[in-house]
Amino acid sequence: MTRILAADIGGTKTLLQLSEYDSDDYQLLYECRYASQDYDSFDDVLSAFMQGANNPRIEQACFAIAGPIAGDGASATVTNLPWTLDRERLRTDYAIAEVRLINDFHAVAAALDSLPDDELVTLQQGRAQAQGAQLVIGAGTGLGVAMRIWNGRRYQIVATEAGHAGFAPADQQQRRLLEFAAGRHPVVSREHLLSGLGLVTIYQFICQQQRKPQVELGADEISRLAADGDQTCTDCLALFFNIYGSECANLALVGLPFGGIYIAGGIAAKNIDALVNSDFVQAFCHKSKMHHLLSALPIKVIKNQSVGLLGARRLASHPHRD
Repeated sequence: MTRILAADIGGTKTLLQLSEYDSDDYQLLYECRYASQDYDSFDDVLSAFMQGANNPRIEQACFAIAGPIAGDGASATVTNLPWTLDRERLRTDYAIAEVRLINDFHAVAAALDSLPDDELVTLQQGRAQAQGAQLVIGAGTGLGVAMRIWNGRRYQIVATEAGHAGFAPADQQQRRLLEFAAGRHPVVSREHLLSGLGLVTIYQFICQQQRKPQVELGADEISRLAADGDQTCTDCLALFFNIYGSECANLALVGLPFGGIYIAGGIAAKNIDALVNSDFVQAFCHKSKMHHLLSALPIKVIKNQSVGLLGARRLASHPHRD
């Protein structure tokens, strides 16, 4: 049995899991969730976890990080936290034989093949092509994007920072939203709108457009009030998912994911009904001459909010795979 450590490190939460692995069978030994904002560094989180797990000997570890990974894989910085991870220092300080640092959506992509059908919700049936490229996108604390590309023998994962590319408004309302967001950000990226804070920005924009007082609400409160029938919050989620569909299409036109599109991230998973009943698919397909191409692409939502941890665990147990 090989003892492995997997982590999914994000701006809101950090999940850590200790397992033993043998022949595609995992035995869970210890797992814990931490509120990332409560810790000054990942070392503080990892130290607390190791102490809680009785300081085990670990042979292989994979840390999935919401942020860019250095080209040589030796270090990483969490985009929405002042955390930096150094591979060799982690290996030495915690006596881990092998440490791998990957982007968090690299981990999500690595978990796709192990997801059962009941953890997926189909938005658009499409016609998946065998060995076709696949796009993974997810809005949560930030906006993650990755691709899986068939290299002739297996899928190879390509992590990106496409969430930080510029936002492209698709209609007059979104152009007004861009002007509104530009008052807060010198350059408005996709992530500035397709994220938890983005949902708050859209809510405040809707309040301004409807000449309503702006109540201080967080993303979870907006989702809850929308589910309870609050019209302003319902309009907010509707616009959010319209933007989501359009920006997802922009990415699909770059990568041509004929193998399917997978939507991860907490916002989709927590608002499945609102997403299914939204104009996401219509906005996705509304690309003029490319309508027929886009309408043929399968789109599925991942309900499992720990999918990044599953992917990190898989890569910890198979350290030389993508």
